[in-house]
Amino acid sequence: MSSSTIIRSVTATPASHRRRSAFVYVLGTLCAFWTIPGFAQFRDAIADAWLEESSPTQNHGGENRISVQGTAADSYRALFQYDLSGVAPNANVTRAEAWFRVTDDDPSGMPVNIYAVTDSWTEGGANWSNTAADFDPGTLYGSFVPDSNGWVQIDLTPLAQAWICGELPDYGLMLVPTAANPETRYTSREWNNQGQRPRLRLQTSGVNPCADTADHFVITHDTFGIYCLAETITVRVEDDLDNPMTSYAETVTLDTQSGRGTWTLVTGSGSFSDPTADDGLATYQWASGESEATFSLSYAQGAVPIDVDVYQSDDPALRDDDSEGALTFSANGFTLTAAPLTNPPPATIVPFDAVQTAAVPFDIYIAAYGQTANDPVCGIIESYTGNKNLEFWSSYQNPSTGTLNIDIDGVAIATSEGGAAIQAVTFTNGQAQTLAKYDDAGSMQVLVKDTTTVNAELPAGIRGATSAFVSRPATFSLSDIRNGAGTIVNPRAADASGSVFIAAGTDFRATVTALDAEGDPTPNYGQEVIPETVRLDVELVAPVGGASPAVAAATGFGAFAGGTATGLDFTWPEVGIMRLRPGIGDGDYLGAGDVSGNLSDDIGRFVPNHFALALNAPVLETQCTAGTFTYTGESFSYLIAPQITATAQALGGATTLNYTGSFFKMTTATLANRIYASSTGTLDTSGIPAASADPSVNETGPGIATLDFSAGTGLSFSRSAMEAPFDADISLSIDVLDDDGVGSPGNPALFGSAGGIAFSAGAEIRYGRVRFINGVSSELVDLPVPLLAEYYAGTGSGFVTNTADSCTTNVSLALTNFTENLSNGETCVLDNGAPGTSGAGCAAPAPIAQQFQTPPITGNFNLTLAAPGAGNTGSVQIDATVPTWLRFDWDAGTPGDENPSGQAAFGLYKGDSGQIYLREVY
Repeated sequence: MSSSTIIRSVTATPASHRRRSAFVYVLGTLCAFWTIPGFAQFRDAIADAWLEESSPTQNHGGENRISVQGTAADSYRALFQYDLSGVAPNANVTRAEAWFRVTDDDPSGMPVNIYAVTDSWTEGGANWSNTAADFDPGTLYGSFVPDSNGWVQIDLTPLAQAWICGELPDYGLMLVPTAANPETRYTSREWNNQGQRPRLRLQTSGVNPCADTADHFVITHDTFGIYCLAETITVRVEDDLDNPMTSYAETVTLDTQSGRGTWTLVTGSGSFSDPTADDGLATYQWASGESEATFSLSYAQGAVPIDVDVYQSDDPALRDDDSEGALTFSANGFTLTAAPLTNPPPATIVPFDAVQTAAVPFDIYIAAYGQTANDPVCGIIESYTGNKNLEFWSSYQNPSTGTLNIDIDGVAIATSEGGAAIQAVTFTNGQAQTLAKYDDAGSMQVLVKDTTTVNAELPAGIRGATSAFVSRPATFSLSDIRNGAGTIVNPRAADASGSVFIAAGTDFRATVTALDAEGDPTPNYGQEVIPETVRLDVELVAPVGGASPAVAAATGFGAFAGGTATGLDFTWPEVGIMRLRPGIGDGDYLGAGDVSGNLSDDIGRFVPNHFALALNAPVLETQCTAGTFTYTGESFSYLIAPQITATAQALGGATTLNYTGSFFKMTTATLANRIYASSTGTLDTSGIPAASADPSVNETGPGIATLDFSAGTGLSFSRSAMEAPFDADISLSIDVLDDDGVGSPGNPALFGSAGGIAFSAGAEIRYGRVRFINGVSSELVDLPVPLLAEYYAGTGSGFVTNTADSCTTNVSLALTNFTENLSNGETCVLDNGAPGTSGAGCAAPAPIAQQFQTPPITGNFNLTLAAPGAGNTGSVQIDATVPTWLRFDWDAGTPGDENPSGQAAFGLYKGDSGQIYLREVY
């Protein structure tokens, strides 16, 4: 099992032993956190900065954005370093991705290159002069094109592996622009939204053959040998974490320590030498790429028992760990194999070491083998036949203890030689077949003896043994899947309409049980010297074809007890429904391969944890742009309508790409509390679409939607009372929610929080009207009748001419109620023709300066009536039709506002002025 899969401390034993003893503790004690295999984890940036060529001593660490630029005049480069603490030093990186969030893109398509930094730096000290050249331009680790805003994810698996193995110092990476890169910018670790900061997504599984040093050798044999039969001996090289090494390439010495024995290479592609027969010594030049080699030892005579040693020839301190025990040779004994021996037997007999499955019966074939006084020919002792009283026992190899026994022919055998009981076994011509069964997991050995048959070396009875063999669980089963607090049971939703389980990225718990083939737990699973754990592989159920990221966990499954373990902090950063298939934590159970567990029930439905909201900057249209004001009662709409971009995210900020299709649960109806408000004036929202229809919700991409607001027929301020001019302070708020109740932590989303939603040319609101000033003149001259746009300036000033109004249109005139000698058609409005802009213009266009003006000039419509001529005396009523927001309650007795009317009189005079004396001074 990979050391990267557990949390532990390692304690060295004396140099004479060279073995490491591993102890597993619960997270929170004095031990390091090590990455859990098969689970992806985000590693935060612990330092970042950018370098500016034109300001070579300027430090740009601590800023909230990082710049990269490749212009000839000024180049920028970026630095990022990640937190790799707690990752095992030989963890195998299956995937590493650098995540950068682009805030200012470059549509030119020019790539940005990624290199490893080659020297140390600090966020507060890095600048162009001291760091810009600290990379190897000859080794490019990645490249990307930042042509759109949002996340970019670059595969940096080889670089991360080099960091973890120590092949490269972990100084981080540098973003270097290619020629002519316009400036692009990225979020830094100081960015205010934690979910959008730079990070490294790291997934490990198993161990990697890092360029590490060997720590010890492990020897395997079956304990008992026969003089005339070559004994199979396997040697494996391991590092200090007991992981097999494939990078070892030194010469080792094989030594029986008795001065007797001849070695032969069986498997291994290295160079082997045994120059002197029967001296007990041989050398082997280890082949790189291999962790194990197998030899046979011919030991025809010599002292017994022997202790086989393996050590590095030029460093004898690097040697085997002596865990294999003594090897006793005798004239005859038993061989235990996975298949019956042929007769005559093969030159090399491989002891039983077949991988087994817990609770699945398997055959062990026993042969009486060697030489006897009556039969000096080496081979199967055929005279050993009939019922024999044998004694079997087993030995726990890894773990070293257990609670279940191995069965031989249906009888549970002892776990020590002292407890072995007599069991009848029938031999035919020296061979017997037994049926074994072991209902647990681990590495085991079966031993046997016949105390009734002895020889000089084995006076207590001839013996034999299997090699250590591995029994794997038959499967794994997941159960009791709940939320992290244990209060919500997985509802096992079948589709997008099913019940909600938890939010993406939040904790859930699960219990896993290692099972034998009969469905019972294997209690020794997880009790190994380096305890095995369980990984969880994701199989997406829905949406079909959606994103299927790995399950992550900070701790993963806890310690196993009775074959069962529970994990409390699993997370899945997606929306939808998935199933989990458990397997061996590092994919290899004690060197015997993987076990594919039972697929869990459907797990889900997962929903987003929240919506991240991005609000645009809406703009309301000022109705009189030149005058920078809008009249009270005048409808105004959006020049730029409000828009919210809602991104469905998991806890931690990853976008949930599966929030789409039937899993997309946001509609206009699920939103709540859409409120328009103004701290000034009385806002009239009757022209705004109903909240049931506004805003529209539009899915724009995986996990992303826009909420698009409309002003309908417009907003306005009520004319219910005269008010002095004020600045509109309009806000719009809404609670962004979906049908599952998922919301934004920033609810309500608010436009116009500071000073209101902006106006295009000014936010002043004026209470206005259009007013006539009656005119009197001779019938022989044209009569100006002032028609003015006014606004209410306040209690002290009342209405004043709105000199800022050069915008009001849709003003028309009608001449009515002619009196005395003045008749219809005898006077008209000086205009650009008939009916002209006013609707009552004279047939002949007047000079431009005298024409009726709409819109007005500085609030004056320039209204003049043409002289009716001699004898055409009398008055005329001028009725103006003006926009509703410029009408006024001219007739206080009638509710509502009216259009203005004026009076023009020709040939009528003002009467006696009351003056006693008038003199002109010359």
